[in-house]
Order: sequence, then structure tokens, then C-alpha cells
Amino acid sequence: MKKNIHIIYQVVFAALALFGVIVEVVIRAGISKGANMLSYFTIQSNLIIAATYILNMVISGKNVQWMSALKSCALLWILITGVVFHFMLSKFYKPEGIFAYSNFILHYVTPVGMLLNWLIFEEKGRFKYSFSIFWVLYPILYVIISQFRAILDGFYPYWFINPTKPYPDGAGSGLNVVIITAVLAVVFCVIGVILVFIDNRLKNKVVV
Repeated sequence: MKKNIHIIYQVVFAALALFGVIVEVVIRAGISKGANMLSYFTIQSNLIIAATYILNMVISGKNVQWMSALKSCALLWILITGVVFHFMLSKFYKPEGIFAYSNFILHYVTPVGMLLNWLIFEEKGRFKYSFSIFWVLYPILYVIISQFRAILDGFYPYWFINPTKPYPDGAGSGLNVVIITAVLAVVFCVIGVILVFIDNRLKNKVVV
């Protein structure tokens, strides 16, 4: 029974993540600007969430170590999406209509959904502190790649990685970008360590 509920849960939240991505990339941006939308961490992390749910269903019941690493990364990255948006971006971005719904799904529903998926359905005790290198590697690489891309076309997905403009349109300088990135990396690494600690403490305990 629990397995069937988990399958339905994953299908629903994978569909929600994909719905939000499609609305933002296809309807909002259109074909010509879709590549820019795919550059947003929000879009990428939600695609990772959808892929994680699907893979988890495909290999259900198999003890695959890399899947545990992927789920820990996906959980932390989507939490990054929600936390960064809420505290650093939400006051600047107020979408309307269908985009308000897609924004709410991508920044609040999928992060909370992934957190509950881990707490309620996933076997505990599989997250490792060694996963931390993967937790911070992707966000740091994301910032670095965004900088190189901006050299080519001047596009910065977020104000806090834009060194060319003063706040609130940018970070103000390259040094500020480095500082903000470093602080965020430390904060989310700490959150990741907390998740592993909780995961280990809940080992062999049944939530539902």
C-alpha cells in the first residue's frame, strides 16, 4: 500500500515540476528565449527533481548507491531553489496569472514536496557526509559557467551573480559575487550536513 502511494506521490510531483518548467520555458519565454530560461537554477533543479522521481520509480527496490547520492543532491538543490528565491528574489519578482502558479510550484511546492518525500517515504540512513562535495559542486559550477556565458551574451540569470550592476540589479562587483557565492556555499553545505544528521538519526525508524 505504501509503495503504491509513493508511486502516485512521485508521479504527481514529477508532473507538477514538469508543468512549471513547461509554463516558464515554453509559454513565458517562447522558443526563441527558451535557452535563457533553461539557464535558471530554478528550471534546472526542477528538471533534476522530475528526473530523480522518475529514476527512483524505475529502480525501485534496488540498492543503488549513486541513487542515494542523487536523491540527497536533488533534495538539497531544490531546497536551495526555495530558500534563495524566498529570501533573495521574491521581493523583486511578482508574476501574475498562470505564471504566478508556475512560480509558486517551482519555488515552493516542489521543494516542500521533495522534503516530505524524503521524510515520509524514503529509507533513512543512506545519506553520507561525503556527498557534500556533490552538494556544493553543482551550485558553484553553475555560478562559474554563468559568468563565462555572460561574457558572450551579457545574460545573468540572477542579480547576485551579476558583477556589472549595483544592487538591486546586480551584486556590484566581482568580489561581491565571490563573497555571496562563498556564503551561500557554506550555508547550504551546513544545511546538507544537517540533512545527513537527521537522515542517520531516523535510520530504522518508520515515519508512516
